[in-house]
Amino acid sequence: MSSSNDRSMDAAWKPNGRPESALARDFSAALDEMFNLNVVGALEQAVEEKKDTVQSQKYQLEGLEARLRETDEKLKQLAAKHRRNQSQISGADRHIARTVPLPSKQ
Repeated sequence: MSSSNDRSMDAAWKPNGRPESALARDFSAALDEMFNLNVVGALEQAVEEKKDTVQSQKYQLEGLEARLRETDEKLKQLAAKHRRNQSQISGADRHIARTVPLPSKQ
């Protein structure tokens, strides 16, 4: 019966806004240290910071990949244009060679 009474008292407890005593703060800090509660909080914060960093780097990577795809597409277009120009030039050279007589040696 005593444990159910303790639970109901714990559930009904509300802080009264008064400052804690130095003894209560020291005891709370000792409990936190003993059960590594402050370490868990620091680890949770470190994990969240790393998640944020990974997310930021993911967005940067996606941006770089998009720029790389655009550049690759432009390069393909320029290469195709260059091949067309080269084939037109070589075709024109062959046409000129057939129609223009070579100078005769005297």
